[in-house]
Amino acid sequence: STAVDGLFKIIEIPITATTPSVAEELQSETERLKDILRMQLDFYRAVRFYFSLQVVFQKAVQIEEETTASFRTCASDLLSTTPIEDEISRHIDILAVDIDKFIRNGSGWVVKGLKCVHLYITKYNPMRVGSYIPLPEPIKKKKTLLNIQNSDNKCLKWAVLAAKHPANTHAYRPSNYKQYEGEIDDSGITWPIPISQIPKFERQNSVRINVIGYDDEAKQDPFYPLAISKSTNSEHPVVNVLLIENNDTTHFVLVKSLNALLRRGNTRRTKHYCERLVNLPI
Repeated sequence: STAVDGLFKIIEIPITATTPSVAEELQSETERLKDILRMQLDFYRAVRFYFSLQVVFQKAVQIEEETTASFRTCASDLLSTTPIEDEISRHIDILAVDIDKFIRNGSGWVVKGLKCVHLYITKYNPMRVGSYIPLPEPIKKKKTLLNIQNSDNKCLKWAVLAAKHPANTHAYRPSNYKQYEGEIDDSGITWPIPISQIPKFERQNSVRINVIGYDDEAKQDPFYPLAISKSTNSEHPVVNVLLIENNDTTHFVLVKSLNALLRRGNTRRTKHYCERLVNLPI
């Protein structure tokens, strides 16, 4: 079945488990997933997608006790030249690792079965990110978001400097961080910066940057992992930024606390994304 949740088309793929191995079961669906992605790619030419998987767990000893957990991969971009099967395998590996971690940390949970896979897919438009735009109304009051009011196209630079040098007052003003501009090496960087150049910016500035997407029309979980740093250097600080859009303008906003951003209402529960996103320093 297919539904639309804001920007993303959601395709539900039922699973009838025939093997106790989550990875094997998902691998058996590779051809079906590849056909769906190929059809969407032929239509849009470039797409962004991720998988969400619902898994039912039961206690190894008290089998009547059950719980259902959701696992979600990081968003990936597909072009006509991208090896689709390799990309699917990479997502399956991420899900398998996350499920294994849940079992190891879950006080006796074992997999009872898989409910279904949801494929979230949308048209991909390579973007450049630049000058200030206001926060969307639904998240305007989130204190964990610092929206620098820059007039240039270097919002990522200001977000990184604000993360490294927190200001006590008027933190949204770029003037608070002007004195630290010399710390940023942006040689060879095009401003406004395309997301594809973020790894280069990371290497030149010894930082790890994670980009969180926002779908303001989503009924649930409007935040999703968009571009997660591939750097594993734990000595480099992590900077989380939220990507917001307004018509043809896009803008990075500093996320001071990922847990606070993902929290629902008064609960302290956070959504389980991929392993690397969940374990970010916050």
